[in-house]
Amino acid sequence: MINLKGKWHIELEAENGKQSGEISLPGSLQYAGYGNDISERTEWISGLHDVFWYEQEAYKKGLNRKEEEGCFVPFLTQPKKHFTGKAKYSRTVNVEETGEYTLRIELVKGDTKVYVDGEFKGSDFSFCTACEIFLGELKSGEHEIVVIVDNGDIKGYRPDGHGVSDALGATWNGLVGEISLLTNKELLDIEEAKKEYALKHPRTVEVKDGNFVIDGTPFYFRATHFGGENAETGYPSTDIEYWKKIFKIIKSFGLN
Repeated sequence: MINLKGKWHIELEAENGKQSGEISLPGSLQYAGYGNDISERTEWISGLHDVFWYEQEAYKKGLNRKEEEGCFVPFLTQPKKHFTGKAKYSRTVNVEETGEYTLRIELVKGDTKVYVDGEFKGSDFSFCTACEIFLGELKSGEHEIVVIVDNGDIKGYRPDGHGVSDALGATWNGLVGEISLLTNKELLDIEEAKKEYALKHPRTVEVKDGNFVIDGTPFYFRATHFGGENAETGYPSTDIEYWKKIFKIIKSFGLN
């Protein structure tokens, strides 16, 4: 595995013109200070907020915040900037051994296209699953990898859906969690590990009296609702220990 976490170059077209520079990934461009300044003219992806939010005392500039830091926004998250559209992330990577590789990004928002040395390699679209794009054979040596992420409203979503709305900070643009190049063998090992786990932990799923039943026990799939656990960044943690803690808390309340 070649770990691609670290410094990348970023380019995007903001309202005040082209922005470019360095960004540390995993992370989002908004929290790195890129994007558009937030103001009363910001076009939020939301339909439930007060359109005159900026006239309320709680959100005015200068109240509990320095003037240069802008104003508070009427949502759970308080991003430094706002941006929806295409952002270009690029970096040079040194491949030590010639072989076939797949780029894996654990969490990305929207439409993602990948280029290697200027050649288009593939695309993926997801809000909640890993982006995996087969790059083909890469010769040993240096290669430029370009990832273009478009988190704009390109499919006509309902603006208050939790996966796309500013209400919960879901309009972030970036690369989060694992960012790596994997060989075919490494991908195969991952899939084999999943199959082995499934074989060791078999489950019987059926429907009885209108309810889902797993291993003979009624199961309520939507046992809780995560709508605001990502207040600081807009995107969730990818730390396994964090989620073990969350699941333990849920279980302690008698939920699934």
